[in-house]
Amino acid sequence: MAGPPGMVPRVLSTADLGLRRVEKLAGSTEGDTAVTMLLKPKVVLDTIVYELGLVDDEDPSPSAETVV
Repeated sequence: MAGPPGMVPRVLSTADLGLRRVEKLAGSTEGDTAVTMLLKPKVVLDTIVYELGLVDDEDPSPSAETVV
């Protein structure tokens, strides 16, 4: 992952949906379920601008902005 050190990446957008399986457990009377992640969703992180070279290293990161 490229970007300034100490930066926490944020998700900009989803690129592909994931798939999960939810099964009701046999013999369960309370509706207990087992969830299995079959395919993880793919996402675009805000660090993509650094990987593509769209910003200078001196520019502040979108993730490093402080909200007042």
